[in-house]
Amino acid sequence: MVSEAAYFVFGSLAARNETSRDTLFKLLEQANTKVLDINLRAPHFTKAGVESLLQQCHILKINDQELPLIAGWYGDLKKLDDQMTLLQDRFDIQTIVTTRGGDGSVLKMGGERYSHPGFKVNVKDTVGSGDAFLAALLYKLSKNAPPDETLEFANGLGAFIASCEGACPVYAIADVETDILAGFA
Repeated sequence: MVSEAAYFVFGSLAARNETSRDTLFKLLEQANTKVLDINLRAPHFTKAGVESLLQQCHILKINDQELPLIAGWYGDLKKLDDQMTLLQDRFDIQTIVTTRGGDGSVLKMGGERYSHPGFKVNVKDTVGSGDAFLAALLYKLSKNAPPDETLEFANGLGAFIASCEGACPVYAIADVETDILAGFA
């Protein structure tokens, strides 16, 4: 199944146990496009462990708290763009996206930088919003949508999920573009 999937999404939490880490790396051998949603949770990561995951990924999703922590291992860079470029160059990561909560996101791919300011919503529950953001991003990337459209869609779905109770509210994908994004305009 992994070798047939367009994307294989994995995170650092799967690497905290020897058995799941070994299984993860066996699956990564079969994966096409490897998407790392880092999700650092102390004390369940080490620098060496994170590096081994970064070396595997084609797409990295990281948040604005995790980025300076990891980039800080390799340099004293203060700007988000510089930190993203550092990781992208050091680990040969094709695409990196940094989420910034209510302040949107920044995407670097194909040598270009794109950003979206995010959507202001009444936040009820942030659980699941990052996963929804990543799912929306991958959906649009799989459709070869322009980067700006991709970020708007991903930020919109992430904001929508954050504005709902619970991580998995009911919605239809077609409604995201018509109702959800229009509602945030």
